[in-house]
Amino acid sequence: MEKVEHSSRSILLGVIKEELLDKSANQISRFDLRDGMTVVDYTCCSGKNLKALSDMVGVDGEVIAVDIDPRGIKTQKKIASRHKLKNVEICYGTEYDSTLPDDIADVVIVSDLFCKTRRPGLMLSEFRRILKNTGTVYVDVNDKSMEEAIKRFEESSIWTIVSRHKSYIVCK
Repeated sequence: MEKVEHSSRSILLGVIKEELLDKSANQISRFDLRDGMTVVDYTCCSGKNLKALSDMVGVDGEVIAVDIDPRGIKTQKKIASRHKLKNVEICYGTEYDSTLPDDIADVVIVSDLFCKTRRPGLMLSEFRRILKNTGTVYVDVNDKSMEEAIKRFEESSIWTIVSRHKSYIVCK
C-alpha cells in the first residue's frame, strides 16, 4: 500500500511539474524569440523555461542557462536530460560574470532576481557584454518588482526601455 501512495505522489508531482512547464511556455511565448537565436536565461533557477525556450529557438538555435546556484544547475541538467534538449547548455556563473564569451547572445532573459542584486550596474554591464549589438533584454518581473526593475534600467546609461508590459519589460 505504501508503494502505491508513493507512486501516486510521484505521478502527482510529475503532473505539477509538467503544468509549470506548460505555464512557462505560455509566458515565454510573449517574447520575440525566433528559430536560430541564441538566448541566455540568466539566473534560471528552477529551469522552468528551458523546454519552452529550446522549442522556440529550434534546432538551429541555442539556449544557455546561467545559474549561480549548483543546486539549480543540477535541476536544470535533469530537465534538459528528461526532455532531450540538445540545444541547451548549462553553465555556472555569478550575478556579475556569466563566464560566456562577448557578443554571444541575441536575447538575455532575467527574472525579478535582478531586482534583488546589490550591484545592478555590474549585472547590466554583463548583459551588454554578452549581447550582440542588436540584442534585447527581457526582464520577467512580478508586480512588486516592476518599478524597481524600471528604476534600475533607467538609471543605467547603457540601456533604454523600449516597452513595458504587465509582467515584463523590454530593453535595448
